[in-house]
Amino acid sequence: MGRPESKAPNRDDLREFFDLSLSLWCVAGTDGYFKRLNRAWEATLGYTTEELLARPYLDFVHPDDRNATAAEASAVVGGRTTLTFENRYRAKDGSYRWFLWSAIVRPEKDAIYCVATDLTERKREEARLGAQHAVTRVLAEAPTLAAATPRMSRTRASGGRCCCGGRAPSPPATSSTRRCRPRPARSPGCSVCRPATVPTRAPSAC
Repeated sequence: MGRPESKAPNRDDLREFFDLSLSLWCVAGTDGYFKRLNRAWEATLGYTTEELLARPYLDFVHPDDRNATAAEASAVVGGRTTLTFENRYRAKDGSYRWFLWSAIVRPEKDAIYCVATDLTERKREEARLGAQHAVTRVLAEAPTLAAATPRMSRTRASGGRCCCGGRAPSPPATSSTRRCRPRPARSPGCSVCRPATVPTRAPSAC
């Protein structure tokens, strides 16, 4: 007996592959709307597919990332392939998720084929490690704990809860810092959500 002849994947097989992916797959139109999304979008952002299809995708992008996202989309429509582009998308609960994108256009179909990976947890871990390093450096460079306290307070203030839900660790409280509660930074707050061009706001005096 010979081996049974294998069949080429059909449309149903490809649909299963599309829907089961943990990455966020989508087909976007050159008109600025999503045309098709896999199930990972609902699981990641909390919107229904119908809600995501009904509005321009820029409506879901963080305000600080919209210009860059629009410029990148225009470049892709013009024929450039995107391999590593990052931006933030708003979830239904108001938090933001960091996405890393790859995209290619098919101009004859007026369609952009995209794959996004959720980087949010990696960004939070980077922010946490960065805050730990900053506090450790302050303690190592300061001659006394009292001299280090103001700088640690600034570091702690920049690591408060931000729009994506992350929180960098605070230094241990001491008798001189226990009652010091810096005002929360304006959104976007911590380094997870704050663009590199936005300066950290120093806390007010206690």
